Amino acid sequence: MMTRIKHALVLVLLLSTGLSASSILPGSHLWDLNEVFSNSDGTIQFVEVYQPTSACCENNLGTKWIESTATSSIFTFPSGVVGNTAFKHILIGTAAFAALPGAPTPDFVLPDNFLGLNGDTITFYFYDEWVYATNELPLDGVTSLQVNLSSGLLETGVNSPTNYSDVTGSVDAGGPPPPPISVSFSMASDSVTEAAGIYTATVELSSAPTSDIAAGLTFSGTASSGGLDYSVSSMLLLPAGSLTVDVPITIIDDSVIEMDETAILNLQVPAGVVLGTPSSFTLTIGDDDAPPLIDFVRGDGNADGAIGIADAIFLLTHLFSGGSASCLNALDANDDGGNDVADAISLLTYLFGGGAAPTAPVVCGQDPTPGSLDCGGFAACP
Repeated sequence: MMTRIKHALVLVLLLSTGLSASSILPGSHLWDLNEVFSNSDGTIQFVEVYQPTSACCENNLGTKWIESTATSSIFTFPSGVVGNTAFKHILIGTAAFAALPGAPTPDFVLPDNFLGLNGDTITFYFYDEWVYATNELPLDGVTSLQVNLSSGLLETGVNSPTNYSDVTGSVDAGGPPPPPISVSFSMASDSVTEAAGIYTATVELSSAPTSDIAAGLTFSGTASSGGLDYSVSSMLLLPAGSLTVDVPITIIDDSVIEMDETAILNLQVPAGVVLGTPSSFTLTIGDDDAPPLIDFVRGDGNADGAIGIADAIFLLTHLFSGGSASCLNALDANDDGGNDVADAISLLTYLFGGGAAPTAPVVCGQDPTPGSLDCGGFAACP
């Protein structure tokens, strides 16, 4: 049978134990439990307290609590309320309750499965106590357990939660609970150069949370975090009401000649939140430092400091036998921007047929006609 013990009776019972009134009831005890609600799996719940008098004011709730005996759960008010509390309601609801159409915004967040589904004793500080047995708390997602303000007795009725801003609503939680919030990056990958400065990645949420979510990031890839190649915070706050969150990545522009590197950001989310796709983001950081220009002599393919038949043999070995060459520019004897048998013919014609000499640079120097060929080193030039 549903019962309610008012704070006056609680006071009498406690005083009978020898405790003083000042040690038991530090406040003016104006608030009472007014309505409790749950769906069938306990994810959508609310508790509402009410001040049914014109007295003012019991604002300090910071040390007060609501306890469920069945679940061994205690909700402690994190703060008080401001203003005249006469005839005011305070609404404490789960995140899933707050996300439902028709739900007033809760004043405080209640943990999931706070209320016992198969009977419970709900105590509001030393002020008020409700006791309900198995099957007495409605779980149809529409009906709640309420106090009749005229009789003071508990009864059931269509839920009508009201918050401290005097917004009243009603919810239908008879269906399955809403899906958990999914968190993902807006894209899987992108690329920048070291000169980019700050790159902003974007995290997306499938629905807006009713309270802040503390998420995080871990890092992998070939680039070094912590200010060496890039820096980004490992803490990621997903604010209440947000659908997107920017993640600024500071790119370090160094002077080191290196290969392109990858910075991989991996999302980490708390319980009750799920990872969407993609849950990681890869940023390729391209090196913008040009390699030093190497002096060379055109036609001197083997870089021995002289142009001779050995250079033609070196070129042909490179072309047809896979011989290595450190300076492709030097092998381009006819300066046509490529390495092929025509370079060997041009070189042999110069050496033995009175053909034109290779063009500049004829002594150690830079290529006056730079193209796609490179020069990684030339031993004959300091």
